[in-house]
Amino acid sequence: MRSLDRKIQLFFWIGSAVFFSVTVKLFLIQVIDHDHWIQRAKKQHIVKRRIVRKRGAIYDRHGNVLAYTAAVKHLICDPLRVEDPEVTLKLLSTFTRLQVLPLLEKLKKAKLRKRRYLLLKNDVTMEEYHRIRERIQLEKEQLESRDSVGVLAGCVHFRDSTRRYYPYNMIAANVLGFVGRDGNGLEGTELHYDDILSSRDGLKIYERGLNGFVLPDSERILKKAEGGTSIYLSLDVVIQYIIEKALREAYDTHRPKSAVILVMDPHNGEILGMASEPSFNPNYFPYYSASDFKNRAISDQFEPGSTYKVFTVAAALESNAITVHDLFGCMGYIEMFDVFRIHCDGRQKHGQISTSTILKKSCNVGAIQIAQRVGTRKLFDYFQRFGFGQLSGIQLPGETKGINRHPKRWSGLSIAAKSIGQEIAANAVQMTRAFSAIVNGGILFHPKIMMKTKRLEGQENEVMTRPIRRVISENTSKIIMKMLKKVTEEGGSGRRASISGYDVLGKTGTAQSLAEMKKTTSEWIDGLNPKVVASFLGALPAEDPRLVIYVMLNEPQGEKYYGGQVAAPIFSSVGQKILSYLKVVPNRQIGVDQSSSDSWVNLNPELNPETIRRESSQEASPPAIVPDSPAGSLPMAHREQIPEWLRVSDSFIQNQQMESNWSQRGYPYRTKSADMEIMPEDLVDMLTEDEGVIWE
Repeated sequence: MRSLDRKIQLFFWIGSAVFFSVTVKLFLIQVIDHDHWIQRAKKQHIVKRRIVRKRGAIYDRHGNVLAYTAAVKHLICDPLRVEDPEVTLKLLSTFTRLQVLPLLEKLKKAKLRKRRYLLLKNDVTMEEYHRIRERIQLEKEQLESRDSVGVLAGCVHFRDSTRRYYPYNMIAANVLGFVGRDGNGLEGTELHYDDILSSRDGLKIYERGLNGFVLPDSERILKKAEGGTSIYLSLDVVIQYIIEKALREAYDTHRPKSAVILVMDPHNGEILGMASEPSFNPNYFPYYSASDFKNRAISDQFEPGSTYKVFTVAAALESNAITVHDLFGCMGYIEMFDVFRIHCDGRQKHGQISTSTILKKSCNVGAIQIAQRVGTRKLFDYFQRFGFGQLSGIQLPGETKGINRHPKRWSGLSIAAKSIGQEIAANAVQMTRAFSAIVNGGILFHPKIMMKTKRLEGQENEVMTRPIRRVISENTSKIIMKMLKKVTEEGGSGRRASISGYDVLGKTGTAQSLAEMKKTTSEWIDGLNPKVVASFLGALPAEDPRLVIYVMLNEPQGEKYYGGQVAAPIFSSVGQKILSYLKVVPNRQIGVDQSSSDSWVNLNPELNPETIRRESSQEASPPAIVPDSPAGSLPMAHREQIPEWLRVSDSFIQNQQMESNWSQRGYPYRTKSADMEIMPEDLVDMLTEDEGVIWE
């Protein structure tokens, strides 16, 4: 009996101890560590997802994509879990291009230092990602347990990221600019419109049950994704291709320091094409120097030379200082204060010369006499009205103001120098928009580069055309246009700018420094090439101009360096192709066999955005693989680092379109209460598990 009592007492004390232990444990869990276990529980069934809205795309005026953001992956690994670094890297190199040897050294060092993170590649495409994921899944099926490590499984991982792509490569590069690794705009349009294009991620959470399914009405949006507005530029990708191809050929032929071609619609200031050399490929911008990024159409200012005589004559006619019937005497030079002579080109004597012939022959002496009749103050005022010495207001970064000094700072030679385009500086946009005012009836417009914006939700906002002021009367505009038409006819300085079937108006320009003006012809023949800015500024068709085209070569090399010799032919070639592309009907017969046909329409039958995109990809390599490149030549091992997204661009774009269409249908578990906000984001970070992102 006593033995039974002892057993009962033993069981009682053991039970009491167990009960007391359980009670203490429950007290610790439910009271002392209550918050800790609540958080652990929520992490198991409350999941957060980041809603990523991509940076806005950039389109041309017809909706062709010039820049877009697509999803890519960062390929990373856990060095401590990589059993054989060499085997792992060689296997990965079969799926995506890797620089195996340098990475092998980095991986070995990371293992020795017991690091848990190493970036292997930061621009893995979705196509490469899916192939690697398939390999990892195959390895996992053959592993003994979830904690086992294979060649890739358990040690190689991915992180979501984005990459900015420029499908037309170098086309419009100096206008578009580029974005950095952090997704922020660094140059050009990407920089100026960064606030519009950039996006801000959103955040949502939802609850799931034991089976992993989302609980009804559990999804909550904590922060909506914002931004990512797309923009449409006034550029036409076909026109841009035409002028860039012509400019590149001229750059190779004449070897100038820099060159620019600008195409503008004179009736609204819209820029249809803007090209400059040297240029770069924004897909590989790290391989280029900073000088290649400059948009020289707005950043470089220069003396315009004889193209500026147009504005001198316009000021004189508008102020009634001269008439179209006035005659001027030219002995080949004009003396200023009996100590300084300014000569006409080649010291040519034009004799008695009319206003129209002054422009046709580009007579310096006649232009100076016209300026003297206008007077210092009025001349300066009209130059200001044409927008010189002022920012044009173009919505791009890096524009220079130009130089148009106040008359108080003029010297005795200034009125003569300025009338022929010396002692004054302007950029290509300022010259083009001022000339547009000459040919559109006298209205000066703000240059327009952006047509409209489009939000991801579909809302569009048009950018209004903004006229600034009337500069000259319509009558003065018509008179000058008739004069400029003669410049491109036989005997004119710009005859090489003529286009078969069309009437063209324009003006040549060859700006020389005072030092260059003192050189003799023999010095130039001896090989001392004069440092000049050769240009041609024109409009077409002459009757009702649809285009104003400005061509400028800074310090062209070779025997030919005058604007009429090097810039005018480029204008003619570019103008003919653009008129053909726009299907502008010739106003006069081209030839006996062509007068009744439509052959003028088919001069460029192959020009379309898709053809241009394919052709541009053939020149997509960075300068590192080209000998004597400005950025220097890289070793062969480093060339393996060149991004390879271009080789899968077509399927990649299709894949992105499929993902975009899926995301637009909405997340499968979205509920009617998805727009409710319930708690701060920082608290959610502590309570939930991150399961990746949702691309919006």
